[in-house]
Amino acid sequence: EFKIGDYPSLGLKEARIKRDELKRDIELNGLDEVISKIKLKKAEQKKVFSNIVKEWMEVYKKGKAKRSVTTTIQRLQKHILPIFKNKDISKITTKDIYNLLKKAKKPTAEKLKSILNGIFTYAISKEYIKHNIIKDIDLKQLFHTTSKNHYPFITDLEEVKIYFNEVKDISNRPIVKGAIKIIWLTALRQGSVRAIKWEHIDF
Repeated sequence: EFKIGDYPSLGLKEARIKRDELKRDIELNGLDEVISKIKLKKAEQKKVFSNIVKEWMEVYKKGKAKRSVTTTIQRLQKHILPIFKNKDISKITTKDIYNLLKKAKKPTAEKLKSILNGIFTYAISKEYIKHNIIKDIDLKQLFHTTSKNHYPFITDLEEVKIYFNEVKDISNRPIVKGAIKIIWLTALRQGSVRAIKWEHIDF
């Protein structure tokens, strides 16, 4: 008994055509050969990336927040599936992964790598692949440069005095004005200034 499709995705006319093709194939090549080809095709279909993603999602979404699942699906649809959808997962290379990740900014690339790692780990558990190539991906190879930002600053003393004195117009609360002046004078962080106690102040 052979299953050639599911109704209604496979129409009656198309089903009859496939049935006739299957009969001819059996007559020409023999039943054993046809069965072997069907098994091979099914095994290949299981290794198609999009099919593995569907299987993985059923496992992944258990216990996950709805928002997290939705975000993962969006990232898959936007970045990953357009490239790997119809590929055999065993044929995907580290170069393919790097080419995908380098198109994204670092934070997004990190998220995509995490998703891919989950998919490839699942594929190993199902014996679709023997090695998780995502483990070989080093994002430092793509994002090894650090940008240095130079922020504007004032060097003219008279101009500094103007800004310092204008603090009075920032807020009506003396404690806020005092905190701002302390930050200017000491270069302390806001958190440190908020934690100051009176015994720390030497007038």
